[in-house]
Amino acid sequence: MEFLLQILFACPKCWRIFGGLLASVSSSFLFAGLAMMRRVDRIEARAGTSIAQHVEQALASVPLPTTALGFAFAAFCVVLGLGLVSLSKQVEKF
Repeated sequence: MEFLLQILFACPKCWRIFGGLLASVSSSFLFAGLAMMRRVDRIEARAGTSIAQHVEQALASVPLPTTALGFAFAAFCVVLGLGLVSLSKQVEKF
């Protein structure tokens, strides 16, 4: 932990860039996963059968969240990225 803090004080701009990148990538995965699950729900409503298991098998290689745990992890990564951005901005003031 001490090593990470030393890196933060040595290069806060690097942490701001990393936090922004983490937040933007995680939020895009989060919104893409939400859009995909809405489409799956509409297809299931029209067809009258459950296709969630087939969708999870087909999308195993794509890093989109399809479960509640996946959505929670993506939201956590967005918050973590935004926290890194704000922390690095505070450190840059010193």
